[in-house]
Amino acid sequence: MPRKAFVADLSEAVANFERNNVLNLRAGKEDGMINFDYQIDDGELQKLQP
Repeated sequence: MPRKAFVADLSEAVANFERNNVLNLRAGKEDGMINFDYQIDDGELQKLQP
């Protein structure tokens, strides 16, 4: 997927993204990757690294 299309898709996803436990959806460090934070039910925030 070309970078311009990825950025457009990611922008749309961020604007419309509503999922329980998933926070801070954003572009990753490398092209075509995304990062997000995941909060488990007890309120602890998990940061997963690829």
